[in-house]
Amino acid sequence: LAKHELFMAPRQPIHFTRGYIWLPLFLLGAPLLLAWLQRLWHRQDWRRLLAIGVVSLLLFDNASFIFTRIWSFAQGNDALYLTEDQLALFLRLNDPRLAGYTLVSDDEHLSYLALTYTPLRAWRSWLHSTPFEPERSREIARWVESGEEPAAWSNRPVVFVVSAASPAGRWLPAGGRVGGLIYLERPWPD
Repeated sequence: LAKHELFMAPRQPIHFTRGYIWLPLFLLGAPLLLAWLQRLWHRQDWRRLLAIGVVSLLLFDNASFIFTRIWSFAQGNDALYLTEDQLALFLRLNDPRLAGYTLVSDDEHLSYLALTYTPLRAWRSWLHSTPFEPERSREIARWVESGEEPAAWSNRPVVFVVSAASPAGRWLPAGGRVGGLIYLERPWPD
């Protein structure tokens, strides 16, 4: 599986190949490892501690990852929560007729979560999954400040979403409003 590019064009990001080699090797060695650990466990001497140590070592990376994620979420980092306004907006934008529309928003979290909650595609979503991310961020910043749109937006249907407090909230004509969010649907160009 890690060498699938020899037989077909690769379509997955490189990180999907991690673990594919480890998994079959672990499954091949699991019966031997299990038998060895059982033998150590049934001894009533220091070898039982060795079995505990081996299992602890094997699970340490998973346990530390889970602990750091729980700690990070408890501190409010990396957690993505929807506000009531965002949820209400997503309920309105979760319309099959908007499939193929591009979402343009100055709120990165809103753009990222819209991919999950609506049929929209974001012009700029997550930093690591947006092609040409720095350029797209600059385009959105320019649009927020001046209303200047890149040429790529003129030949596609777009849904614009901004906060009422955003500079764009002052000049964007409101097609709809959900709490503190303003949105405007611009359909396919004629």
